[in-house]
Amino acid sequence: MIGPIKITVMKKLGLLVMVMLNIMIATAQVNNIETDQQNNDTDNYLDVTLYPNPSRGYFSVKMENDEPYDIAIYAMNGMLVFSQQNVQENNLKLDMASSIAKGFYHVRINQGENAIVKKLIIQ
Repeated sequence: MIGPIKITVMKKLGLLVMVMLNIMIATAQVNNIETDQQNNDTDNYLDVTLYPNPSRGYFSVKMENDEPYDIAIYAMNGMLVFSQQNVQENNLKLDMASSIAKGFYHVRINQGENAIVKKLIIQ
């Protein structure tokens, strides 16, 4: 017979395995996007800078061109935590200090047919 403590431990281990699998899947998806981006022609390259990185929640997204773009920020588990469409600013300032937790994030920028994913650290 399994005691209540062993059942609780088994449930927590099961939850931990599920979270780790979700993180691995999300990371693999982002890595595929990054690999695809690296294999694109230079005509399809987006020059994007995130600064400061690491950040305390206040950071900027600097685009080298003036064309509109879409931005999405994902937690490591793949959950969308922020998105904005048709951004016109080539130096977008974001204040996420009170809306997202400390940790690692992926920032995806789409501009026309082009896309790039950058890693962001919130301290």
